[in-house]
Amino acid sequence: MTISFTIPGKPSGWRLNQHVRGGKPGAHLAKNARNWQKAAVKQLKAEYKGEEPLEGPLCIRVDASFPRPGWADCSHKRACKCEPWQKDGRPLPHQTTPDATNVLKLAEDALVKAGVLRDDRFVWFSTIMTVYAPRGVAPHVRIEVVPHVEGEVEA
Repeated sequence: MTISFTIPGKPSGWRLNQHVRGGKPGAHLAKNARNWQKAAVKQLKAEYKGEEPLEGPLCIRVDASFPRPGWADCSHKRACKCEPWQKDGRPLPHQTTPDATNVLKLAEDALVKAGVLRDDRFVWFSTIMTVYAPRGVAPHVRIEVVPHVEGEVEA
């Protein structure tokens, strides 16, 4: 049984801003990460509809599609030879900040806050893919949660 969620909008990564107040150091989640997390929690709660939080060994797959940059859209009038990924259908990898692990951390935290997972310590296997969205596809994050079943191995 796979549970899937799609969160529209530009993905964000887990990032802390550090500060000193009253001589004491502290940290809080960066504003863009906090905003994405709030929107994600709202979407996840609406889609999960108050069921019991998942426990036990879980597998998570996160696919983050970032807005397509201008340099990735070829404007040649001739056949394009500079972008092989467009010809064979391969996704264009996202290689700037936020990095994949920070996107995964923020997605896991949103799943916990929304009540989909009881705790992210139950995640025993996870995969993350960060790419630029194909032409005509809006940026989004797709999350799949697969509860582990005895005797099965997820790949």
